[in-house]
Amino acid sequence: MGEEHEALAAAGIDALEAFIAEIGLPTKLSEMGIEGEGTDEMLRAVADSTIIIPSCPKVLDADEVYEILEACK
Repeated sequence: MGEEHEALAAAGIDALEAFIAEIGLPTKLSEMGIEGEGTDEMLRAVADSTIIIPSCPKVLDADEVYEILEACK
């Protein structure tokens, strides 16, 4: 059952990414002009100032938020 859920989740992510591209929204921070010197510090500041809501299914810490933002470069 786990592999089936992972495949379904991956398909959902792919569909969302395709939809975002289709309507012309950026999918990377660099597409919004967020790149270059100072980007890492800015992303760290965003991650450190993120309000973490403990009622979410997966509670993220600031380091996990930063990793997600890094993957969006």
